[in-house]
Amino acid sequence: MNLEKKIPPPIVTLIFIGLAYLSSISAPNEYFGRFLSIAFGCILTGLIAIIIANVQFRKASTTINPMQPETASSLVDTGLFAQSRNPMYVGMAMILTGFCIYFGSLFGLLAIPAFIQYMNRYQIIPEEEALQVIFGQSYTNYCNTVRRWI
Repeated sequence: MNLEKKIPPPIVTLIFIGLAYLSSISAPNEYFGRFLSIAFGCILTGLIAIIIANVQFRKASTTINPMQPETASSLVDTGLFAQSRNPMYVGMAMILTGFCIYFGSLFGLLAIPAFIQYMNRYQIIPEEEALQVIFGQSYTNYCNTVRRWI
């Protein structure tokens, strides 16, 4: 089964958060309880990044639908997008990190690289291919100067 752009990124994030929660029930780790402020900081930072990135897309009058990158009408390369090509996904990874810390889920923290790998393979690379077709050399130049994540 081809999973490219099949599961919306917020759903993927919720699935990983759910797995982190389930792992925290089966193997609780009280040590993380000391880091609640870090957990909430990660969640808040992630939410703010997602909101700012969405506002940037709306100001540029381009789609925020990750399932249809081929409908993008402009290349956003300023603000958060000057630091990361995928600040919304960075935000989702921050939210996932925060919840893993909050739940005390060591498994969840170890699964964050799996989340990143999944997003790279099944969401980001297909998006990049579509954006390359639309924006050509401008997108190539952007990719050469701005990292995929951070």
